Amino acid sequence: NYNYIFMLGVWQGQYWFDEYKNIPEILKNRKTSFNLYINEFANNNFSGNVQDDLETGGTPGIGTINGSVMGNNIDFVKKMPVRSAIFPDGQMRTLKGKHPKIHYSGIWDQTTKTLTGTWKIKFGISWLGIVPIIHPPTKGHWIARKQV
Repeated sequence: NYNYIFMLGVWQGQYWFDEYKNIPEILKNRKTSFNLYINEFANNNFSGNVQDDLETGGTPGIGTINGSVMGNNIDFVKKMPVRSAIFPDGQMRTLKGKHPKIHYSGIWDQTTKTLTGTWKIKFGISWLGIVPIIHPPTKGHWIARKQV
């Protein structure tokens, strides 16, 4: 199964924000690097881990991914273990609760061994002490290349 061989392994990628009205200035035009480690694939479903690069604004911790491939379409959910946010002063802060799920979708190109698509986080609320922090819906684009 070509999908099986194609999907398994390490993918290096970047994600970035599309809308700038709800995000701190420091995140505008920033591309955050990440690695996907896809270690299970069966019946068009896959799972693995993800680790963002903290130097480029990533979320701390090693997360999980679960998704599926249908034809050239790929969909997966990224779950990070630490809820964090970058505040307007540019500082990353950890917040109580789980990080919101990040929904990725896209297409893969067999020729270039590249995945490209969009990601989104739904509206949410978290707490910094007794202060509620509103997280508006956020979205962006991503790209990842299979490492050989």
